[in-house]
Amino acid sequence: MTTVIEVKNLRKVYKRTRKVAVDDVSFSVSEGECFGLLGPNGAGKTTTLEILQGLRSATSGEVTLFGLNWKQHETKLRSLMGGVMQHNNLYEKLKVKECVELFASFYPSYTPIDTLLERFNLSEKKDAWLSELSGGQKQRVFLAMAVVGQPKLVFLDEPTTGLDPTSRQEFWHIIKDLKEAGTCVMLTTHYMDEAEFLCDNLAIINSGQIIESGAPSDIINRTFETPVIKEPRKATLNDVFLKLTGSTMERESYA
Repeated sequence: MTTVIEVKNLRKVYKRTRKVAVDDVSFSVSEGECFGLLGPNGAGKTTTLEILQGLRSATSGEVTLFGLNWKQHETKLRSLMGGVMQHNNLYEKLKVKECVELFASFYPSYTPIDTLLERFNLSEKKDAWLSELSGGQKQRVFLAMAVVGQPKLVFLDEPTTGLDPTSRQEFWHIIKDLKEAGTCVMLTTHYMDEAEFLCDNLAIINSGQIIESGAPSDIINRTFETPVIKEPRKATLNDVFLKLTGSTMERESYA
């Protein structure tokens, strides 16, 4: 498969504080793959994600998307990617259809708006103000905004935070459909069941370094040579995270 994201020896040191946020991080992500970036608060995953999206510069190392770098190919890369950020309060005074139309205008070609609204079960809400929608409906709008330009790469920063279980499951299946269509998905999440369900591969970051990476099932097997029995299930990615990072899984433990 074609490599979409290539990260080699990425390092980020903040000049003012001299804090090493990312320390020699390397990984790659392929077409049609969902790659998870997991880690406790302050681990470096948010900084890594910002560098990948061209929002922050690296101190050293190499980052390429589709074989291109941000310094020379920013306009091209922007046309190939979309994203859902954790906080999206800028569009509260727009209607649903207006939000999607706005993002469609950023791309040279895009999926017909009404077709996309129907796909995300938003047709009946197209004239509703974004501020009037439920959490799950808003997240569907944000994802529609992210994919309207038919991007080959989508960044999802904790996309299901605060959603009820039904809305989370609906969101998961939308992301699965994106993968099946060949879209590369980069995901951060604080839900370990979400990472297990969606991610083909993932990296766990702690103190700026990758401490484990690979397919979720392989990571679990390596971490627990003799599976931990917690009836009625065996060890999960949540058990791995707790063992490797020593962090709790409460919401405030994540960035």
